[in-house]
Amino acid sequence: MHHHLMRAPKSLRELLERRSGQVQQGIAWPRDRWDHAFPAQSVFSALPPTLDRERVRRACAKAGASEDAATDGFLATMAWGYGNVGYGAWRVAQAFKDRDPGRKLLDVVVALRSAGPQAAYRLMAGPSRLHRIGPAFGTKFLYFADSRRHNRRALILDRLVAEWLRLNTTFRVNPVPWAPSRYDAYLDQMHEWAEDLEVEPDAVELAIFQEMSESGQWAPK
Repeated sequence: MHHHLMRAPKSLRELLERRSGQVQQGIAWPRDRWDHAFPAQSVFSALPPTLDRERVRRACAKAGASEDAATDGFLATMAWGYGNVGYGAWRVAQAFKDRDPGRKLLDVVVALRSAGPQAAYRLMAGPSRLHRIGPAFGTKFLYFADSRRHNRRALILDRLVAEWLRLNTTFRVNPVPWAPSRYDAYLDQMHEWAEDLEVEPDAVELAIFQEMSESGQWAPK
């Protein structure tokens, strides 16, 4: 049965036209802080001085292979996500004081690649939860580690995206608590709009992110 496709709002259509073809800039990150917080991790030495989405995706390519590989991918994602925010490394180090962080992250990637993003989100919200890691950073890891084999792509859901949606559409989602049913609804909505606009779902998320980050550390240099 063919579902009725919900048309993308005019605000989103205009946004994508304006942002078409733009690439998100790489961001500098404080390598020394991450090295200090994670002295045993070699992943940082392999990363360039500025991180962009493509480089982080490559760092997550083998994240399903082992606990170490999952940890490396996650740490690369966190370095990108926090950018030049100084306390990022400390906060993630606190999260890694949980029991079996590598096992939890590997379980998430295995679920992501076998059952899709909704199942992986549920795991990250529950049994594989890492203390101090909320959906804004958890969904970044899902996005970069996704194999893209399922009919739903993992997409980043953070404060910037939620705020743009609140200001410009009728769709509402709170990005702060782990809320699997709302993440499901968010993915459904973004995929539906992407289908209507004939773009990839993550192109919609990226356009929104860029629009909302015109000021601050992600602003184009």
